[in-house]
Amino acid sequence: MAGKNWRRNKWTRNRNQGVEWMEDGFLTDTGLVRQGFIARGGGVSAAPYDSLNLSFGSGDDVSAVMENRRRAEHALRFPLVRWACVHQVHGIAVRQVSGMDAGQRIPGPEILLPEADAMITDEAGVILVTLHADCLPIYVLDPQQPAIGLAHAGWRGTLANIAGALVRAMQSAFGSRPSMMLAAIGPGAGPCHYEVGEPVLGKAEERFGAFPEALSMVLRPSPNPGRAYLDMEKANALLLEQSGIPAGQISLAETCTICENRRFFSYRMQDKGRQAAFFSFSTPQ
Repeated sequence: MAGKNWRRNKWTRNRNQGVEWMEDGFLTDTGLVRQGFIARGGGVSAAPYDSLNLSFGSGDDVSAVMENRRRAEHALRFPLVRWACVHQVHGIAVRQVSGMDAGQRIPGPEILLPEADAMITDEAGVILVTLHADCLPIYVLDPQQPAIGLAHAGWRGTLANIAGALVRAMQSAFGSRPSMMLAAIGPGAGPCHYEVGEPVLGKAEERFGAFPEALSMVLRPSPNPGRAYLDMEKANALLLEQSGIPAGQISLAETCTICENRRFFSYRMQDKGRQAAFFSFSTPQ
């Protein structure tokens, strides 16, 4: 677990029709994929969902969420009927999706989605979408297969090793080799503000206790007794490395959703809305 050669500063901001998103050129420069993390502006939802809330499960008005999804659809040129979503439960289950899964619960909340926190596919035309408010998105690309995976990682998923589960699922389903994979970790709660106590500290020590150098990278001391600052981004990067992806093939956004609360929804800042991460192939295969 070295973590000295992670890629940084490849994420850029994009805007179209009032909708903003961040994109990691490390992945999109391959020409194989479209990828990004949508910001909170440009929608119609009222506070505390203001304004581009994309989650039906947040308690927001359904018609507002539907309009927000249509705005994201048009700005990104991603048809809603191609979105594949799951019911996120802060676990480590990974679901392989296909064109049969696309469009479920779009544009309404009536259909019950399967419980999972990550998806994988090797099918063009399927857009993987996860919802976030401080939890990190993890994107993994196998450029040789090709295949893609997207995970939602809060502290529970991070310390239960959803990153490793995502890599293993791609190995099992597609024969992907971790040494050839490219990975990116998007915006989320950063170590500058993400203070935690028990049981998070205990879970972090269980996961990284055998690697003192790694544990010191993941947990930073807090002035408050019994608490520390958790670096979920580095934790997931270390776990991707442990799964076999070389450090130089892992990219970090280094963008804190708590610090940039005006641009992104943050659960820690009492926001009720959710923004979306998306990942798809750029052209039909």
